[in-house]
Amino acid sequence: MIGTKLVEEAVTAYVAIEETDYALGISGAWGTGKSHFWTHDLTSLLDAAGIPSIHISLYGVESANDIDNAIYTALSNVGGDDGDVLTGLIQANANALNLGGVGLVVQFGLNKWKEKKIKESTNILLCFDDLERANNLGCCLAYLNRLCEQNNTKVIVISNADAIDWKPNEHQNFLKTIRFNYEFKNTPEKTLKIGLKSAAFSSAEVQKYTAELFADHQSTITSVLDDASCSNIRTITKSITYFDRICSANFAEFSLAPDEAASYFISLLSTLILIDHIQLTDRDKSRLLDPSVTSHIDFEDAFGRIADDEPKKEKDEIAEGLLTHAIYMEKSQLRFGIVSIVTNGFYIQEDFQDAFTNWRPATPLELYLNTLNYWSMTDEEAKKTYEDAYELVMEHKVNDPNLLAKFVARTTLDIKRGLLDEDVELLISSIIGVINELYDSQRMAEVRTDFYHIGEEGRYCRDILEKIGQLNDTYLTGQKRIHLPTGFWKQLGDCTDADELHELFYKYDKLPIFASWSTEKEVLDALDGFNNATLLALVRSLGSRVTEPECKSALEREEEKSKLLGLVIKDKYKTLFGVRASHFKQLYRLLIYQTHEYEEPEEENDKAQEPI
Repeated sequence: MIGTKLVEEAVTAYVAIEETDYALGISGAWGTGKSHFWTHDLTSLLDAAGIPSIHISLYGVESANDIDNAIYTALSNVGGDDGDVLTGLIQANANALNLGGVGLVVQFGLNKWKEKKIKESTNILLCFDDLERANNLGCCLAYLNRLCEQNNTKVIVISNADAIDWKPNEHQNFLKTIRFNYEFKNTPEKTLKIGLKSAAFSSAEVQKYTAELFADHQSTITSVLDDASCSNIRTITKSITYFDRICSANFAEFSLAPDEAASYFISLLSTLILIDHIQLTDRDKSRLLDPSVTSHIDFEDAFGRIADDEPKKEKDEIAEGLLTHAIYMEKSQLRFGIVSIVTNGFYIQEDFQDAFTNWRPATPLELYLNTLNYWSMTDEEAKKTYEDAYELVMEHKVNDPNLLAKFVARTTLDIKRGLLDEDVELLISSIIGVINELYDSQRMAEVRTDFYHIGEEGRYCRDILEKIGQLNDTYLTGQKRIHLPTGFWKQLGDCTDADELHELFYKYDKLPIFASWSTEKEVLDALDGFNNATLLALVRSLGSRVTEPECKSALEREEEKSKLLGLVIKDKYKTLFGVRASHFKQLYRLLIYQTHEYEEPEEENDKAQEPI
């Protein structure tokens, strides 16, 4: 059951029956808003019908006397003291209270309360919450059964039934007393709305901004909750509270780029859902909380995407979708901030240094590719957005092959859907013409194509996407694209300090510099000439390079020769120790494994190759 309408209808019908000998149950996972639903929805419904109600928590209950005390306490808190009725009860029954006779006082108190509150009506409804947290479940079920069967009391029981470890006969008694048990789950829209109300905002300004942001991007945000089957209000509230702290400290940047801010919130939300509700292995959790991991591909082993011949479980599909959102950012400084606040629980300014300096308003192409938001626009807005996006593409102002491939997929889908009045063959032909021109003129960005994010949107143009991928592979592997200066390694070896090395290295780090040598000796001579400080600068530069998305194509092209070089260095330094040896060890780890980790994966053939 999605939503709460069925529960409201069931409760309305239940209290309308004059005499009942059973209870109604509302069951749902922890944090989904069951108690909030009672407090803010059901009590209003009952009040409107003139039916008084009391809320009692069964948390920690061990005996019938505990329940009596809980009911008595709840009665004491209803509408003050109702004309000193309960105060009089306490004074008149002090001895009974001391002797543990609270049950009689409760019974008498309920009758008095009925007389005062209900007058001619005999209806009263008791709501028992937290059944799964009772210490003596059998006692609670017997007590509830007696209320229903002997006293014909109206009872609602709120629980997380799936979390109960049933003892013999307990589940049978549960079903006997709670004859109708309704599965509770808020809609994504309602969950988000409650989260907004529950979050502790730092200022009215940020609260207003966040509410407007969520309203403008509701379809996108709620689709994440829906796909993840997440209605946990605590997780949503926590993500909004964290977002508030980040937004408050960087309000100018967030105000400038609401689309970027919405994507950032979705990444934060998805990260929290993965941590709080998906059973990750320790290895996968450490990857998720590693800001240098900026690609969902690093999680292929974790969620079964390698075993394509085996059907994926629902939880794997959910985890994959969440990872796509959580790791959407290609820049590690953005991930670093999210990892920081999720790990520490509070905002640390230095962990967000320069994280949002490049934020800008979304381009028409980015707006068009945001499917749910685009499909939520008015016809006039959508028409103009598409026309502006098309103009950007035709004027060669978009040179990322992944964005161009997404544009092909979306336009094809929208034509099939009946959204665009275009000739599909003519349109695709013109886009492919632009793509070919960008490759021929070497103006296409040097990035690896990754069409995983396109998913089913590309189902009508698989052949075109495959062609773009092939063009890109040819483009990235073309030898004519290596433009390192002659004697680069000699120049690098002549660097006398870290700043000089950084300047030269970063000038060419997007080129396959470790594929640009004739013999190993020219590279080893340059490395041997470095002092420890300069060698450390090189190692740190390489460490940054392996996590930089713009360097991925260069790393792929130089992979074979860098491994050969790394194995030679490893063979020379693996048995040596000291500062200099440790730098060389980290250097060969980066060259062979492209990792910062000190633990090295086992390899079948882990020895130096013959020099070329």
